[in-house]
Amino acid sequence: MVALVWSTITALNLLFCAVIFLLGLYVYFKHENLLALIIALAFGLFGISHAVGLTDLSASMEFPLIVVRTTAYVIVVVALVNEMFGCRMVCEPTAVKAASKALAKKKKTRRKKKKK
Repeated sequence: MVALVWSTITALNLLFCAVIFLLGLYVYFKHENLLALIIALAFGLFGISHAVGLTDLSASMEFPLIVVRTTAYVIVVVALVNEMFGCRMVCEPTAVKAASKALAKKKKTRRKKKKK
């Protein structure tokens, strides 16, 4: 049986992870912002590691927890670097749609000019 090992700091971290996870999901579904979903995913992973940290299993699961936390940090870094360099097409599906429409419009204009 798994026993609860209370830690105020770990419990607060779990609470904050849950709030960020839920806010990220809300922003994604409300605004179709993929960056918010990616951040929510990362904080969901952090939350899992904090939840395990509140049990007596944390000592025996040290390596898996390192993998989970490292994965979460890498997800956050990749998402923010992606945003920093303006790769918004990956993070916002509406931007992809707008870019493809603009490209199609340019192609049509070029075809019309070639026919004339």
